[in-house]
Amino acid sequence: MPKTLKRKKGLISRKLLLELAVKQEPMIFNGLFDGQPIRQIKSIKDLPPTWANQPVQPRVPPERLNYPSSILAATTVANFLSERAAGYVYGRLDLPTINLPIAFPEAIANWGTSTGTGYYMANPGAFTHLHFDANGLHNLHYQVIGKKRFFLFPEHCSKYLAPHEQSSRIYLERIALAERRHFANYAGGYEYVLKPGESLFVPAFMWHYVDYEQPGMSLSKHLV
Repeated sequence: MPKTLKRKKGLISRKLLLELAVKQEPMIFNGLFDGQPIRQIKSIKDLPPTWANQPVQPRVPPERLNYPSSILAATTVANFLSERAAGYVYGRLDLPTINLPIAFPEAIANWGTSTGTGYYMANPGAFTHLHFDANGLHNLHYQVIGKKRFFLFPEHCSKYLAPHEQSSRIYLERIALAERRHFANYAGGYEYVLKPGESLFVPAFMWHYVDYEQPGMSLSKHLV
């Protein structure tokens, strides 16, 4: 079986994240945003109207990062998730303008980029092809609603992943879950289903593949 991610509850420190980054080790954090308004969002109907009604342009998931993919019909956040439409959506948000208060832990609040907060949405059947982020940034990934499955591989596992630029020529989306697990075990990878309220730290240059078990939405903060 693939390796199991370590978990931590409560406070987060920059020192710990840097240690994880050096070791190329992902980690699950529980309770980072407990007590904040964002934790009141349990389902699509709980989304603030300013977000639920925001126009979005879904796309067909490509089998290679940055590869052109088909554009689907424009819709809104709420309709996209409620109708379980095909495709996925990625964008950037200025959180105060959508009335969705979330305060990142003090240790990382000012440790990031000026490009805002990213958000991802997709429905069952959608995936993100196996790749690493070429921007060289770490990522703290917070799951708002729904569940999605990650397969993660440290940078030193690249020799097993048939790299082509920042994408892999291993097409995990084309094989069954049992085969994905077998490959992850062989290549030294991790598997985890990220649940609402959990945060996943992904070190820079770590390979990752994602597929969606439920209509899902997450926020991500890039860390330099």
